[in-house]
Amino acid sequence: MVRNASKATWMGICTSLMSLIPAQVIGENLSASCVARLSEAPITVVVPNEAGGGYDTYARAFAAGLEELSGETVRVSNMPAAGGRLAYTEVVRQSPDETVLLVDSFSDLVAGSESDPTFDFKSDAFTALGTIIFEPSVWLGTQGVDLADPAVTDLVVAANAVSSNLIEAGLVARALGMNMRVVAGYDGSSDTTAAVMREEADIAIMTITTALRRSKGTNLDVLLVLQDKAHASAPGAVTLGGKDGLVARRAADLSDAERQKRTATAELAMALSGTYRGVLTGSHLDDDRLACLRTATDATLRSEVFLNDTGAQGRPVDPIFSKQTIQIYQDIRQSQGDIAGELESLTTELSE
Repeated sequence: MVRNASKATWMGICTSLMSLIPAQVIGENLSASCVARLSEAPITVVVPNEAGGGYDTYARAFAAGLEELSGETVRVSNMPAAGGRLAYTEVVRQSPDETVLLVDSFSDLVAGSESDPTFDFKSDAFTALGTIIFEPSVWLGTQGVDLADPAVTDLVVAANAVSSNLIEAGLVARALGMNMRVVAGYDGSSDTTAAVMREEADIAIMTITTALRRSKGTNLDVLLVLQDKAHASAPGAVTLGGKDGLVARRAADLSDAERQKRTATAELAMALSGTYRGVLTGSHLDDDRLACLRTATDATLRSEVFLNDTGAQGRPVDPIFSKQTIQIYQDIRQSQGDIAGELESLTTELSE
């Protein structure tokens, strides 16, 4: 009897069998219903950067992993124009007949959308699905410089723009009781690194991965990690926060009230500094669709295709999955709101 069943009958049998195993996963952690949901619309991963960089590499590896798991074609589209706004707009305005994901820095997206009045939308128009890697920001400077020395009070940072270092330079300088000035106009991390080597500036600020790459074969080193725990890649570098961190050292002889003030400033700086590179989509999507995309993102970040592709490109990954990532994104938005009133004064301080 079954041998002579029609194609339609076979399809019905298969569908029924799949419905009997809701706990079992299809394609490594994707349920049959989620796979079906992903098949309802074409999938695009947009990147607000040019092809060839770190974000592009992560996006293409993610797209390959999601494609393998879902069986659907996943396209990558680079949209570097207008400071990333074209990419952001694609995500915010996606319709029910398309799926648009974004690979970007959570902090950059939040800071840009919240502080720039010309943006058509705010950070609540997005929801974070998963984190690919967190890279703390660091101060890169000449080897042997002791930032804990009370005599070190005035520093110059090389940057592409004053606005790009409001947190990592201005707010951190406040926490340390230092005077900081920005020399702007440099193009990228290689240029700012060269400026420090030429002694045009004392420090450059970048992610720890970039700093370690730029410091190879030079007299430069990671002087400060803008977190409260040591980083495995730079175990000898002092941290900003923590019991033995730089804030605690430089504020040791101050009043309790001043120490508490500086500690609070450092905590805010640590919350906003560093780069959470991850995957986002529009917050306006319906709950079922978002739940599927979160599951699909978690599965992709665990997939062999994604891990092999990023490994082959020499790009480190340290995934943080959806539940924790949602909270991380909310915390960044809250911290950005806490600092909003200080942005103008920080800009003035760094420009003087």
